[in-house]
Amino acid sequence: MSYEDHAPRWAKRLFFYFFNLLRVSWQWFIWHLIRPTYLVGVYAVVLRKNRNGGNQVLLVDKRLGISSCLGINLPGGGITPGMTIEESTKAELRQETGITEVKLTLLQASVVEAYHDIHIVYWGHVEENSHFSPYPKPLDTHEISRAFWAPISYAEEKLPAKQRIMLHTAIRAMSE
Repeated sequence: MSYEDHAPRWAKRLFFYFFNLLRVSWQWFIWHLIRPTYLVGVYAVVLRKNRNGGNQVLLVDKRLGISSCLGINLPGGGITPGMTIEESTKAELRQETGITEVKLTLLQASVVEAYHDIHIVYWGHVEENSHFSPYPKPLDTHEISRAFWAPISYAEEKLPAKQRIMLHTAIRAMSE
């Protein structure tokens, strides 16, 4: 019989609780030590009208990245060093959806103080009769499992809250 067999259950739980707390605190400390002051993220809200006259939005299903960005999202990512913000947005759009020819317009820039993030959002509109494939294909299949057109109602249900705001802002811009 080892010493661990004699330790009370509450002592084991207390030890593992503090051990996990220390481990998470250490990771948080290292992350904030090496992280830049602000992270700049770019997003592309690409809309199109479907055959029935309703709007659709281009979405991606991310399978790699930080846990808060996994799942259904707008195409986007970080700024590539040496590129302008618009070039980085187009590069992310191309990498995640395969779409290369869409005119993007600056929609908004916002600062999220709680996370020290800066979000820059571009939007574009694709005509139904354009030469784009109805089935976008991601170039980076390690990060993105699929890219697809979805109805606005689906996007409102699945997107994170901050991206839903970006989507609604783009819809208002498109209707003006």
